[in-house]
Amino acid sequence: MKKIIIFVLAIGVILTFAGCGEENNSTPEQSIQQPPESTTEQPADSASGEAGTPPEATPVTTEMAVFNMVCVNCVNKITAVVSEIEGVVEVSVDLAGEKVTVEHSAELDVSIIVKAIEAEGFNVP
Repeated sequence: MKKIIIFVLAIGVILTFAGCGEENNSTPEQSIQQPPESTTEQPADSASGEAGTPPEATPVTTEMAVFNMVCVNCVNKITAVVSEIEGVVEVSVDLAGEKVTVEHSAELDVSIIVKAIEAEGFNVP
């Protein structure tokens, strides 16, 4: 019985130091999917290039693998940081699939998104 209590306490300490001991705010975007092979960029809408829509106004979707995410707080942190970047339209973080999908303006340099995520302590290969 003492071993179980010690084990549970040890897990609690590890999760607290990892920032995982806070409230769970799961979102539907956290579905189980396979991790992406690499970062990809594609138009967000198949109707891109419509008459009267300048090409630079058409948003693109970038999907990237992100490692070291361990809990919903990690998801919330990445969502908040990436959402603050000018030109980002929508952010979706898949914890189980270890990926982040960002819809953004074509002018936005993807390296800005990567640097923002890495600055929070996550690994983007």
